[in-house]
Amino acid sequence: MPVIWKLGSATDAGIQHRLRRTEMTAATSTLTKYLTVLLPVVVACSENEVSVAAANVRDSAGITIVENPLPQTAPTFVLSGPILEIGEVSGAEEYELDNVAAIAPLSDGSVAVATGGTEIRWYDADGRFRQRAGGAGGGPGEFQSIRYMRRLAGDSLLVYDGRHRRVTRFASDGSYVRDDAVRQDGEAPPMVSAALVDGSLLTRTTVEMPPASTPLYRAQQAFAVQRGDSTQPLRQYPGPETALHVDGSGGDIRSIFIFRLPFGRAAYASSGSDRFFIGSSDSYDVDVWNAAGQLVRIIRVDVPIRPVTDELLSAYVEGEIERRRQMADQGSLTFNEAESRQQLRDLRHAPAVPAYSSILGTGDGGLWVNEFKMPGAESTAQRWTVFDVEGRVVGTIDLPDRFTPMHVDEDVLWGVSLDALDVPYVHAYTFGVPAG
Repeated sequence: MPVIWKLGSATDAGIQHRLRRTEMTAATSTLTKYLTVLLPVVVACSENEVSVAAANVRDSAGITIVENPLPQTAPTFVLSGPILEIGEVSGAEEYELDNVAAIAPLSDGSVAVATGGTEIRWYDADGRFRQRAGGAGGGPGEFQSIRYMRRLAGDSLLVYDGRHRRVTRFASDGSYVRDDAVRQDGEAPPMVSAALVDGSLLTRTTVEMPPASTPLYRAQQAFAVQRGDSTQPLRQYPGPETALHVDGSGGDIRSIFIFRLPFGRAAYASSGSDRFFIGSSDSYDVDVWNAAGQLVRIIRVDVPIRPVTDELLSAYVEGEIERRRQMADQGSLTFNEAESRQQLRDLRHAPAVPAYSSILGTGDGGLWVNEFKMPGAESTAQRWTVFDVEGRVVGTIDLPDRFTPMHVDEDVLWGVSLDALDVPYVHAYTFGVPAG
């Protein structure tokens, strides 16, 4: 498949500023049709044959259960491009990005980017800056910590600020509409995890915290759908596996240190245009909820539980030692290897490897699930499993190591790439089935 991009301007260091999007090839434009039908059992690709076994679909009390065998395939889909790049190392301020929290492609080919935690910028289909909104503060249309953003019907935007615990809406022309506080039923307002095109919110609330004497715990996460003035509770999912260290010297609590366990499992949530996806990585299950708060489908993959072995722990320790050594070389960490090794060996860890490490709903209602990377493979490509709108595995795709996917719509993937200096760039790729 050809690479479909043209170079834009470049800095003196030869770094590409942005790439101009051009017309997509006919080969990739067929992907939407490809994903909405059940694939044949065998798909031929060049000289290799990759297989996708059929799923077992059954009904259980009105809920569709889709049980997929573990895909044993080479990547079925491949990236092409990027077809668009937004970002600069140094230059015009409107192209310098920082802490990109969300990307919202719009119907006319333009894109909204949440950057710096406090600002929304709009770029046209060629990556040229168009306008901005927001800014740091607590007033109307201002932000302290943007955590989530999505396009609503008519190309309006919904933006969630985690610090203010409110959602802000912008019209399709970028003008401010209103702020809405996230409704709360308990002592603290919930967090927004995802939203649908109609503006329905998926919220998450921590409902159970441990006593200070508990060294290991998992706070339960209660999810709910908020639509207009109504709230529909869903169910609770186990949150991140966490360790709690309390410094109680002298009889008083001096400090509390909370950290995620190595190999820690957690709950993940995402959305398509009209459905929410929620799952816990304890097992390869993802629940599909509709806008009314009804569980309509459970997607499963036959992945056995994998205990954390001594070999895996040793690989984790070596990887962490190398990471700390690099930070020490950069002057950002004081590093004593012997002390670090002892600390890491004594560290508690989760009993089993997570079934996956994140999920991403697609615009047409499909789902991407990220395979958990074992220690020692951190610098390798990310393997994602692709599911169609019915919850059936249709293939896999490998993504670059330092790329975070944020939005999938038909045959275009949007996300953020980091260069060697950790400078972020917004990239858009096409993807599809290679000819063969």
